[in-house]
Amino acid sequence: ALTLPVSGASARSKKVVEEGTEVESIRDHTPALPNPQQRVHRASGVKMCMTNWGLVGSQGRDLAESEGGCFKPDPGEVWGAPSFEYPPGSDIEYLFMGSIWIGAKINDNVYTSVGCDGWFWIYELWPNASWEGVIQEASVLLDVPCYSPDAVSHQDIIAVYTDTSADIPLSPWQQDPWDNRKHYPLNVRVTQKSYSWAIEGYDKFIIAEYTIENIGNSLLSHVYIGFYICLLYTS
Repeated sequence: ALTLPVSGASARSKKVVEEGTEVESIRDHTPALPNPQQRVHRASGVKMCMTNWGLVGSQGRDLAESEGGCFKPDPGEVWGAPSFEYPPGSDIEYLFMGSIWIGAKINDNVYTSVGCDGWFWIYELWPNASWEGVIQEASVLLDVPCYSPDAVSHQDIIAVYTDTSADIPLSPWQQDPWDNRKHYPLNVRVTQKSYSWAIEGYDKFIIAEYTIENIGNSLLSHVYIGFYICLLYTS
């Protein structure tokens, strides 16, 4: 498992989409395609968007928080998703977006799978279709709908996704412009768990934990894991 504490950097005040304002999802899909979702950490003193397709952040609030959610005041509404907002309600964002990158060799050939490359908007990590791919939430709080005795924090956000969709079904580009080839999957499954607390002293950070499994038949060697981060800078 890879544990990454996530914190802020230089910020820019950015008031784009107010919470409660209806916004349109940019990722239409059919039941046969992956079910991408966004969920926001709202229980602590930091609001941060997590996804089930390899991204963190909401691309400057271009993404909406998906319907449902344990900590949304109205789970049936579509809300703009804060990217990494601190303090809550300030409209000050510290993050545009980030994504996990996984690279390895298969039979001496080098391949990578990325949540997003940040330039050509190639997405190579996706959840399952329909309800199999939904984001799960859990909480140690007894008075919330997602209470679970197995929860770790006040708001656990749990997502599972893979890189096994070779056609990159929801990407605007179907091959990497750098090497001019289609995505070759490593056949990995990522279980992403993030935790936040509403306790003084623990309410200003979010912990993200990634467990990466080889679900294919090939040996992966020279495995590297990185994290691409695009910040919002003070103007």
